[in-house]
Amino acid sequence: MTTVTINLEISDQHCADIMCTALEGGIGYWAQSRNIKRCNLPEDAAHGLRSYESCELAELNDDETGWDWGKPMRLDYDAIRRGVAAILQHKDYSRMGTGILRDIVSDEMGCYIDAGVADCIVQMGVLGEVRYG
Repeated sequence: MTTVTINLEISDQHCADIMCTALEGGIGYWAQSRNIKRCNLPEDAAHGLRSYESCELAELNDDETGWDWGKPMRLDYDAIRRGVAAILQHKDYSRMGTGILRDIVSDEMGCYIDAGVADCIVQMGVLGEVRYG
């Protein structure tokens, strides 16, 4: 078997787009965002938009999950990058990883990174595993 190593730059704009997709459509069933920090990235600012930069995630009170974080967790660009890397390296998520690579390499965010994929990226980046969904 041949192993191929790829150096992939995940820009701040990619991270902001993934975070937006997760916060506005993917993670609301298991986490609540608070202390949201926004910024003006060049691509968004050109359209009069503001990007997400970071926030805290607090677990929703749900007896079915059985998880207790104890404290809010930070979601930021580093967590997004960790989540993307974890999914790309995890054999069980190869189909999702293919979609992530397509979106980031083609720079067409949203074609393959939908709310469900963004949700898994955030879970991997913040929790270290996919626990919900």
